[in-house]
Amino acid sequence: MGQSNFELARVAYDAFSRKDYDTVLAMADPEIEYEFVGRFAEGNVFQGPGAIRDLWSQLDEVFLEWRSQPEELIDLEDQVLVLAREKGVGRASGLEFDQKVGHLISFRNSRITRFQVFGSWRRALRAVGIGPREAERR
Repeated sequence: MGQSNFELARVAYDAFSRKDYDTVLAMADPEIEYEFVGRFAEGNVFQGPGAIRDLWSQLDEVFLEWRSQPEELIDLEDQVLVLAREKGVGRASGLEFDQKVGHLISFRNSRITRFQVFGSWRRALRAVGIGPREAERR
């Protein structure tokens, strides 16, 4: 039996933390969509592993340091919701950032088909139907 989607999400984050983009993108469906949702860079959708690799390369150029640290993973069967902290330092400005973001990872046949980025944990939780009271506790 193969790995669960939850386990696959952990593997992807581990590889991403090492900037092993090849491993992460090898887990992706060829038609993967990477989307920024809501006020957080709304409307930006990148399709296919090549476009996503280009995005990550651009982010590596803009930020002296940039990482995404998962704090909680919630198994939703065909999806995994990751409540993460994105931390880094701007290359030009030297300014540090530390932001809570949500990542909703969709799977089909053990492949990542969609990766959505939400600008807050609350927005990500609401997107999967976790209500305001439960969201406030996080």
